[in-house]
Amino acid sequence: MSEESSHPLWAESIREHYLSGATNQFLLHGNVNDFFLFQKPGETGSVTEGLLTDYLLDVQLSRFDLVLHYELGSGLKVAAGQELFEKLGFHDSARLPHEPAKAIAFLDQFLRYCVNLRNLEADSTEPAGLVGKNFHLGIILSAAELVLPATNQSRDYQLSSMASVIRSWSKEEHFLSQHLATFLITPQLNDLHQMLAQNSRAALVEIPMPDQSGLREAFAHWETELPQALSAFTGQHDFLAERLRGTSLTAIRAMLRLRHFRNEPLDEESLSKLKKELVEREANGLIEFVEPSKSLDRVYGHEAVKGWMRQDIALWKQGDLAAMPMGYLLCGPVGTGKTYLVECLAGDAGVPMVKLKNFRDKSVGSTEANLE
Repeated sequence: MSEESSHPLWAESIREHYLSGATNQFLLHGNVNDFFLFQKPGETGSVTEGLLTDYLLDVQLSRFDLVLHYELGSGLKVAAGQELFEKLGFHDSARLPHEPAKAIAFLDQFLRYCVNLRNLEADSTEPAGLVGKNFHLGIILSAAELVLPATNQSRDYQLSSMASVIRSWSKEEHFLSQHLATFLITPQLNDLHQMLAQNSRAALVEIPMPDQSGLREAFAHWETELPQALSAFTGQHDFLAERLRGTSLTAIRAMLRLRHFRNEPLDEESLSKLKKELVEREANGLIEFVEPSKSLDRVYGHEAVKGWMRQDIALWKQGDLAAMPMGYLLCGPVGTGKTYLVECLAGDAGVPMVKLKNFRDKSVGSTEANLE
């Protein structure tokens, strides 16, 4: 793993945990299905667009000798280090196992083979030049929740066996002394098998939504790639990043590409509407933005409360956030006007309300995942 300081912060956290020997297994969750902008080591100027697995391979694991990648749809593949894989005696990589249980078993046997090879004496009959070597090995398991889903059936022995094998890679000393890094990728930790999601030997690494700095870099990149869509905001990367903060790069790029194709420049009036649509789509229908039609003038009484709220709105519009409260806590029995007061407050502020839909689900772990 590269010893150079790297950004974003979650990638630096992985590097520190690995190089310090704190852990060799990482559970990546959160915004894992987005794409990322990055520069490959040794390259300057050119920017690469890629998925999380591309970032891991091209940046995080660029110095590793061999990386194996498993995904339920495509099966087990050699992602990097094909030549070494063949030298180790595995010549037919096209016939690597596809079914999950067989793929996990193969990976475990392969790792133990490498550990044993590392411990052999130099005069062994094993392949010359490979004995005693501590190879840097990486394993990436994409969409891990589909391979090892959360379950309330403790007697699903095959699933528990697979989870136990993967967990052992983070616990057994011969694996810890190997230059090994394993990555389990899942959007929601609650969807992953409990034995892995609650593994104290693994590092939980949340991939956040792009921050303002990341969005600013993305808009600078898109300005040359999609000029028609961004013609009205040339050079205004900070403004666009602020207005569309909280949205994934994938959703923004899709919107910009469509506008570029239609020759429809993005304008300021459409920014709020676009963010609303993008966030609602990203949340899979679990939230809805509602434009309030009322104001605090519709609230009778509570003059002191209304005065305080209007003072906070004025501070917010002036950008004096340090003088504002962190929020309001409304208490009272059902039917006393709490929701109505919030609707009127949102109307005065000129911001939409967020309506949370039904988060409950009968599937194991789904309710908790929706709440995340």
